Amino acid sequence: MYSEQDFLYLKGYIDEFSRIVVTPQVLAEAWNLLEKINEKKFKDFIISIMDTLYSITEKYIEKEYIFDNDGFRYIGVTDISVILAAKNIGCLVLTDDLRAYKYFLENNVEAININHLRML
Repeated sequence: MYSEQDFLYLKGYIDEFSRIVVTPQVLAEAWNLLEKINEKKFKDFIISIMDTLYSITEKYIEKEYIFDNDGFRYIGVTDISVILAAKNIGCLVLTDDLRAYKYFLENNVEAININHLRML
């Protein structure tokens, strides 16, 4: 779905921020996606991003807050963890999920859809 050029462009955009924040749910989903690539490429890629992985800030959201949020039934555990973390620390959300993007905006969370970056 994404090209190497998309990755480089996204990396350049993200590099402009002083910190990256993720929830454990986002890390788990990213890992599950990465495991689908060629084993050699997977190992090489993980080695190449280890410094970045260590520098990322992790924001834990307790499951009770996730399950008690009405949006949980609509956009799921991971996206609700993101919206709650973003509201808690006041940060911008970057996503490629259009439904979650719309939900973030409807709930006053500043968000950018990755596909919109291609237009810049």
